[in-house]
Amino acid sequence: MIKNNNQKIMKKMIKNSLLNHKARSLMTIFAIILTCIMLTSVFTISMSMLKSMEHTTAMQVGSSAHGGFKFLTEDQVDELKDHHLIKSYGVSTVIGLIEDKRLIRRSIEIRTMDSNYMKDSFVEVEGSFPHWIP
Repeated sequence: MIKNNNQKIMKKMIKNSLLNHKARSLMTIFAIILTCIMLTSVFTISMSMLKSMEHTTAMQVGSSAHGGFKFLTEDQVDELKDHHLIKSYGVSTVIGLIEDKRLIRRSIEIRTMDSNYMKDSFVEVEGSFPHWIP
């Protein structure tokens, strides 16, 4: 690119153009500001909707955990919880099932949960936890 010394002339032309076409310049600035606001709003709303859909799906599934295991022994639980890829874990044990003819293909589980499992399963308890003495 060939360099030339026309910066003074360019600045003068830009200044004259802005001063002679004030309405057009104001509309251009206004359009740029509105475009920035619109893009920011669309991005914010779409991210909010995505988080809301993820939370709704987790609520429908019943847990925000990324994985679950059933029918594990204590040794298997100890081996899994010490794995380097496991960040947090919760343990739940099904104590029993309640079945009744009036429930029509619905069963009720009675289970114990630790605090991590309760947090991942969206369980909120008011008051204090019962103290379990084995």
